[in-house]
Amino acid sequence: MNKKEYSKMLSSYPSAMKAAEVAEVLRVSTKTVYKLVRENRIPSVKVGREIRIAKSELINYLRQRDVKSPQTSEPDNTQKYVWTLANLCGIVRVGHNTMTHQNTKGEDDYGCQKNTGCKRSG
Repeated sequence: MNKKEYSKMLSSYPSAMKAAEVAEVLRVSTKTVYKLVRENRIPSVKVGREIRIAKSELINYLRQRDVKSPQTSEPDNTQKYVWTLANLCGIVRVGHNTMTHQNTKGEDDYGCQKNTGCKRSG
């Protein structure tokens, strides 16, 4: 959405919104709004004991959320690792996907031990 569409959507709200009003717009709790303010993700002004958030700042926050993060140009290194799961034990092991070693007795293709006598407690 563009800025004009957000302004039209929020036209019934005042220009300086309370935390409860911002929570209503974002469909989150007021606690989440206070967290966003504390983390400086939404700028605010303290008036007495309450905070006020400018409608324009809320619109900027909403527009930032609409923008997708840029794609990285780094190569995908996830394929060199293989996650395996021993069915009986529930143990997960990370191994290199290099099929250069000889299988020894009791190992699968990735060097993981085949534990047939292991029992999972719990």
